[in-house]
Amino acid sequence: MEAARSRSADYSLVEIDVKDPDSNIDVVILGGGLAGCALAIQLQQSIPDVEVSILEKRSLPFPDAAHKVGESTIEVGAHYFTSVLDLSHQLRTCKLEKLGLRYFFNNGQNAPISERLEFGQVYFPPIPSYNFDRGRMENLLVHECVLREIDYLGGCRVKSIDLDKDGHTVTYGRDGMTQTIRARWVVDASGRAGILKRKLVPCHRIGLVL
Repeated sequence: MEAARSRSADYSLVEIDVKDPDSNIDVVILGGGLAGCALAIQLQQSIPDVEVSILEKRSLPFPDAAHKVGESTIEVGAHYFTSVLDLSHQLRTCKLEKLGLRYFFNNGQNAPISERLEFGQVYFPPIPSYNFDRGRMENLLVHECVLREIDYLGGCRVKSIDLDKDGHTVTYGRDGMTQTIRARWVVDASGRAGILKRKLVPCHRIGLVL
């Protein structure tokens, strides 16, 4: 059992209940950031009986500003989170809605931004978009995964992937122990790490140095 404390006001504690790591499941997702969690939620919504496990290298909770000072969605991204993943309430209550493109003029002085002349639209657009802190957003998605009984394992380091038509085996290390998990599908959501890409494509062909 691993506890993850989210820093969003309405998501104070996440309890992660891990099933038998050696059992056969439907999908294992390598990478538990924004993309991996979003995919897991969408799979669970589309196929309620699907068994999904997420293996994430980092430990929980993710720090604020995990990658950048701040990020924002465009309208199509906001539509995905609110309408497809059904996270409209979470985004509207915990994230800052964008008021479109805005300009701030210094008027000859380097004054604080709150004192500068501001130019932009007055009303929120009909299709919303949001500003968010990457770390807090990912903690929110982890929380939503656990609420939907999706297994989430933090602090995992993938050691090997054995691909086979009868089922794929992922071997990983966690808490000083080596464990395996078998799944019908393996999804790589590890971003730049490219875990599955390194397995399928020789490193010298894609310019990677291990």
